[in-house]
Amino acid sequence: MFAVLKNSSIFFEKRILEFLKLFQAALCFFSLVFISNLSAKYDATEFTLKNGLQVIVVKKNTLPIVACYIGYKCGSLNDAISKSGAAHYLEHMAFEIDHGRFDKFLESKGAERNAMTSFNFVIFYEILAKEHLEEVLKNEAVRMRAIDNIDDSSFASEKGAILEERSMTVDNKPSSLGIENLLANLFNRDVISMIIGWKHEIANLLKQDLVDYHRRWFAPNNAVVVLVGDVDVTNARKLMDKYFSSIPAHEVPKVYEEVNRPEIFKEVVYGSPKNGSLFGVSYVYYVPYLYRKNYRKQIALSMALEILNRSESFLKEMLQSVLRTSHVTFSGEFNVFPFDMVIVSIDSGLNNETENSDLWKYTKYKIINQGISKRELDEEKRSALIARAYKNDDISDIASDIVMNIIQQRTLEEIQSQDDIIQSITVDECNEALKDVFDSKEIAVMKIVPKGYDRDEE
Repeated sequence: MFAVLKNSSIFFEKRILEFLKLFQAALCFFSLVFISNLSAKYDATEFTLKNGLQVIVVKKNTLPIVACYIGYKCGSLNDAISKSGAAHYLEHMAFEIDHGRFDKFLESKGAERNAMTSFNFVIFYEILAKEHLEEVLKNEAVRMRAIDNIDDSSFASEKGAILEERSMTVDNKPSSLGIENLLANLFNRDVISMIIGWKHEIANLLKQDLVDYHRRWFAPNNAVVVLVGDVDVTNARKLMDKYFSSIPAHEVPKVYEEVNRPEIFKEVVYGSPKNGSLFGVSYVYYVPYLYRKNYRKQIALSMALEILNRSESFLKEMLQSVLRTSHVTFSGEFNVFPFDMVIVSIDSGLNNETENSDLWKYTKYKIINQGISKRELDEEKRSALIARAYKNDDISDIASDIVMNIIQQRTLEEIQSQDDIIQSITVDECNEALKDVFDSKEIAVMKIVPKGYDRDEE
């Protein structure tokens, strides 16, 4: 009797497990269908003015508001020699060219507005009620045309604010100082700095340096305007032509689309009293397709790195079991550093250099030979598509995504195909992308140690 009950129990357990597997598969299928419907492509209209200004309009009249993003295809990499920080400084001062009147207008209308600078872009944006779109475009055209009328007091006070920003975001952060030293040692220090610029060069910047940067790089043929929200395409064409078509195009110097790969392996050791007891190591890999046209491979690598960064990934669990405590990040810097690099940062708690080196060799071996699983990829796809579904319902996220991708030299068609690419990426593609990175020789190793020097105090 007992044997019969036992066999019966096993039988039902197997059936329950089979049912759960089928249910899980069905749930996964229907959730993917649901996500696919959520993340449907938005309708976009693209046109170019006679002066070369690219314009993209996405009509979404959920609410009577519009997001206006204007991106310039230049950034801190285009700062003149010994003038680092000019692009970032110019971004700040662009709000003061009319003594702040436009900024006060936006504030009075409850608009959200801001700007950002990176290595390869300067972006301004406003999100506000649709009836104020014409006023926004009129003032953005003024900002594109010239910035000659900066008053001395605003320039001086903003310089103090930027130096304070540098102190908070770079000088008092060992990780930022470490990255700054890494870039300066990997590449020509005169060309590469942090986006905000070298401290002594910020201090020496003149108003004319900002004017010169603007005249060289802020051209309509070096910019893109993206309007998303309750905006009529015909009216948008009229407004763009009214305020922007008279701004003359001019030849723009070749943008730093790439920085030459270092030919010699470099070991960079950064130490500072500010580090305290911090000890960490970063491994730098050169990947030639990160900033190129192989969009599908970029996405495959990005998804694989996201999986490795998860707390429940096999890699994190393995390292935690070996070290008990460990912090590892894998960052493919697609939009931040246009230098074709992947940086792996390890804060292992191991102060022995040999132990850290052996740990990374073993970790690399596991990544190359084990890779990620289909289950992990399916989970990543699901979370990525859900995140994109939410973003595709937000006018600011849509505008930001389009501007960033256009600056990365992608077409509107490629941008709108992101969901389809994510859904079709295979686990083999992800693991092949990981092998491309980690089965190659590092171009640099950076060690952060609890002793050393401060660059600006040398």
